[in-house]
Amino acid sequence: MNEATVGTIRRAPAVSAGSKEDPRENRITRALSGYVRLTPVLWALGLLAPLGMALLSGSLLRNARDKRVGTTVFLWWFVGFMQAISVLVNWFDSGSSTWYLLYRLGSATVSGWLFLGAAIGVGRIYRLNSPKVVRAICVLGLYLLVLGSLSIGLGLVSGIEKLSITSPVGLLLPRDLPATEYAFTMNFFTYEEILGKRIPRLILFYPWPVCLGFAGIAVCFIALCEKRLLWKRIGFSGGVMAVVGSMSRAAAIALVVTGVLYVWQTWHPRYRWATISLLCIIPVTIVYLDMPVMRHVAQFYDSVADLRQGSSDARQAGYYESKRRFLRSPLIGHGWPGEYLSDTIPMPVGSHSTVYGLLYTGGLFTFIPFCIAMLWTLAALFWRARYRDPAARSALSIAVALSILCYGEGIYSFSIPVLFAFCWMGAALRPNNTYTFPGRLPEQATT
Repeated sequence: MNEATVGTIRRAPAVSAGSKEDPRENRITRALSGYVRLTPVLWALGLLAPLGMALLSGSLLRNARDKRVGTTVFLWWFVGFMQAISVLVNWFDSGSSTWYLLYRLGSATVSGWLFLGAAIGVGRIYRLNSPKVVRAICVLGLYLLVLGSLSIGLGLVSGIEKLSITSPVGLLLPRDLPATEYAFTMNFFTYEEILGKRIPRLILFYPWPVCLGFAGIAVCFIALCEKRLLWKRIGFSGGVMAVVGSMSRAAAIALVVTGVLYVWQTWHPRYRWATISLLCIIPVTIVYLDMPVMRHVAQFYDSVADLRQGSSDARQAGYYESKRRFLRSPLIGHGWPGEYLSDTIPMPVGSHSTVYGLLYTGGLFTFIPFCIAMLWTLAALFWRARYRDPAARSALSIAVALSILCYGEGIYSFSIPVLFAFCWMGAALRPNNTYTFPGRLPEQATT
């Protein structure tokens, strides 16, 4: 690109990873790297979630007046704000106690959106995609690879239905509190039925398997920015282990789709545009030749659903009930997830889906801001990735994977367990994102 074609785009000289940085950025980088490296220890002690929340809150509030978190962060915070409004309106109508209101406002359906925005903001402010962070996430991939292999092996040999160990913090909490099970217990694996066979399904450092699958996707793409080939392979292998071991169908599909997207972004612009043109021609050809594509799509969907038929049936029942009740309060929603579908289906109405969940709990007043925030994030990351920057390219792939998982999981619950992924996305949104990674262009244009 010559100067005549650059126009008003400013060029920022590349800065090596070892160059002098803002001391505050160094402190937060060390804090995040240490937090990720100590994941198994913090998980065993029951401190993984509390310290994650403290890390985000403390980093964001440090010299808060000097921070510019960006439009993307405020859009995600607005989703949480509108969900809180829905909680307040429904609490007022229910006549419940003030403690119940505080409990609902502090639950993940509200606070999760706030922490999601905070993680993106902290990543953007402190540029949390340095080589130190990349190496820490590759180490996390090593943990996933080793613990995942050992857990699956132990499950297959021992036949234990579920391996769970309550942490010291969890022992101090009531057993009937949901957080005790999901945030303060070491859940290694649980047996589930796949194609008629019961096999162990990994959970590890995360509340449930789908969250592990998303973490694995993030580890895979961030590991591609590692300079040393050995650590890159270790990190990527650990991420794949997490996705495969989680047995999440949505996570597996998301990894394949975003992998194709990642490779596509490495091509020269002329080849990328040629691919887009070809993709535009394909639907016209299908319609013209009257090809039975939808029938094949339906067959593929049925085959995926048959992998875990019981889970698929329960989810469809939950989605149908969420949609039915959404029509009773389409604007403001019902505030929080409802009761279980039945005694045999322990799935709350308005859960296990960001789409149906937001429509049920927050109504259109919350769902529409969510759509805007997601589309804005994807567009902003796509704009950053247009120069074939590996860090921005991996951030875009993670964001696309997140959007794919929206239908089958509540992504607000990912914000604390997988905070490093959102910090990475935020760092990619920062102007003058000038760390050098393998494959980066010599000069990085910024806007």
